[in-house]
Amino acid sequence: MLVGAGILSLAVLCYPVTSLTIHRAGESCPLWAIPASVGAKFSLTWIHTVSKRAVAETYVIDGDGRICLTEMVFDHEGPGLPSNPEPGTIWRMQDGRVSVTGYSRCLEELNLGVSPFGHRLETGLRDCNLVSEVGPDRLARLAFERVPLILIVFAEVWQWRHSLSRS
Repeated sequence: MLVGAGILSLAVLCYPVTSLTIHRAGESCPLWAIPASVGAKFSLTWIHTVSKRAVAETYVIDGDGRICLTEMVFDHEGPGLPSNPEPGTIWRMQDGRVSVTGYSRCLEELNLGVSPFGHRLETGLRDCNLVSEVGPDRLARLAFERVPLILIVFAEVWQWRHSLSRS
């Protein structure tokens, strides 16, 4: 009976769960993972390294499991930000901020440089401070992938213990 329970527990922990994951560039084991499904939305909010102003990007997981940019919001001009409407995009001014929608950019994975001035991923279920988890000026990779449940549990425990050590 005990052996059967152990085998069942091991099988459950090895079960692959579709998740949004964060990796340091070049590393295969996720630093952070949260179960997600097609249609899940998340946002990245970061501080532009030149203007020192906030930029918010909203993404959705499409039916092919790709990460698709749906909106970018900013209140300033700066390198790497749109300076005028691109084909298919819609620009709206709201409270002194520019909201750009209508993007058709979808990626298998999202590679990004972590802003040393602030970079957060927000899912609605849990947030991740990329500066403290990945490191400032480090490269991160976000992916929608199947990972064993044990990796999610391990990442959760690591996050919890890491947050306690910072308190």
